[in-house]
Amino acid sequence: MIRLIINFILILLMVVGIAWIIDHQGLVEITFENTVINTSFAMLCLLIALVFVIMCGIFWSILWVRDAVPFWGKNKQIHHQKQAMLYMENAMAAMASGDTKAALKHIKNADVFMPNQPLVYALGADIANHIGDDALAEHYYTALKDLPKTNFMGLRGLIILARKNGKNQKALILTKDLVQQDPKNKWAIETLYALEVLHGHWQDADESLTKAKQLKVYDDKTYTYHRAALRYAQAKEQFLAGNVSKAIDLLKAAVKDRPDFIAAITRLATTEMAEGHPNRANRRLKAAWKDQPHPDLIKTLLGFYPTASSLEIKEKITALTKDTPDHIYTLKARAEAALNDDQPHEAMQYITPLLEKTEDHEAWTLMAKAEAALGKDNHRSIAMAARAPDAPTWTCQSCHAKTQNWSPLCHSCGDFNQILWM
Repeated sequence: MIRLIINFILILLMVVGIAWIIDHQGLVEITFENTVINTSFAMLCLLIALVFVIMCGIFWSILWVRDAVPFWGKNKQIHHQKQAMLYMENAMAAMASGDTKAALKHIKNADVFMPNQPLVYALGADIANHIGDDALAEHYYTALKDLPKTNFMGLRGLIILARKNGKNQKALILTKDLVQQDPKNKWAIETLYALEVLHGHWQDADESLTKAKQLKVYDDKTYTYHRAALRYAQAKEQFLAGNVSKAIDLLKAAVKDRPDFIAAITRLATTEMAEGHPNRANRRLKAAWKDQPHPDLIKTLLGFYPTASSLEIKEKITALTKDTPDHIYTLKARAEAALNDDQPHEAMQYITPLLEKTEDHEAWTLMAKAEAALGKDNHRSIAMAARAPDAPTWTCQSCHAKTQNWSPLCHSCGDFNQILWM
């Protein structure tokens, strides 16, 4: 309302001024060298106003060309950005419809209109990953890595791509670079730890694991669980290097972290036996069996006495398992020892309660052997054994590959500390 009043007043003043000029006629003489121009004062004012209007028109035309026509200046940049955004929108729409070829074409056009733009590179890498073009994905990730604000994004993409293609050495180098740039990044530290254990760099992995715990990547329980496996792996290296004393210390540290660490317990007992401490080795196995019966403890015990008779073996197994007479593994071990000692009747005393606890393949196989030794028909037991589920064994949680012995790395997929008794 105020602006309307002001505009009205201005128009009124202009009309009054024009009327005043018309009412007060006057002559104006302009002399320029030999040229004399005579005109009225009103005409002079009109000419001045006309020139002013023409100059304003020229000025506003220049501004319009500069701002509205996309040939140079800021508007050229804005035009290119609009075109690039349009191509990126088309690329995303093409991806959504499953037309990856068109999506790739659009993103390349966007790169032409808006080069060195992280958004274009990130979308291009995503499309390249979707169509499985690793070379193109690496191109875009490298471009992201070379930009200061997206360096982490580019490095992360290159690391994931390298691991996907089995280039773990390259991934390790890139991850070290990433950790050096951002030492507190949880993803980088966790990835570095995974790659170091994959390459068997146990000491470096131990340091990375400690950093990961400090950054709360792992809780205390997970940290000690992995640290025990690292101690075991380091002990194996020390054995190969001939440092038996250091290896024993590492194994003891592993058992301290994980009292139920069967692989470390059996390796430690075997080493103590080899070092001339049979009583210590036997006590270690017996204590472990009391806490957690496991077939590997029996296997280790039998390895101590390769020349023992079947009766002596049966006696040693009985002594080892006396604290857990009703446990499944006690019944299996005693039944097997009795059969090896040609005592099928004694074996049946263990197999009958065993089958009440489990009907796995091992239990029915023992029954078939005992029946055969007793001269009985064992066809049913053989058939049951064939249909029965497998007994627990060392199994990788990642790839479900089965193995006879525990190891830090899965021999099938290479994952660290994923093998469990199951």
